[in-house]
Amino acid sequence: VINYVYNMNEVVVYPDQIKLKIAMDDGSIIGIESEKYLISHIDNRQIPEVKVREEEARRKIGKRMQVNTVKLAIIPTETDREVLCYEYSGTCKEDSFIYYINAETGEPQKLLKIVNTPNGQLTM
Repeated sequence: VINYVYNMNEVVVYPDQIKLKIAMDDGSIIGIESEKYLISHIDNRQIPEVKVREEEARRKIGKRMQVNTVKLAIIPTETDREVLCYEYSGTCKEDSFIYYINAETGEPQKLLKIVNTPNGQLTM
């Protein structure tokens, strides 16, 4: 399964994600999940204004996390809202994480642990 995520003005828009299931033997597309894109995609999406500097948001992450990449992303919440966040990808000890800090309030929004499996990576 390969995830495709819409990118608007260098902001990753996760609510518009599309998943393709690819056959391992011949590379043909054998499945598609596009419900999130069909429900969430907006042609003239307005990206909220960043109100918290990246350096300030980074302070919310523990000092033990080694940050490898930072980017802006719009993520969905449990209440079907969208939130602009800084996405910090990195490691702590031997584990990989993605930490989302709200770019409007500076508060932690979500923490995901990356788990490697024989079939690829999963988030928890």
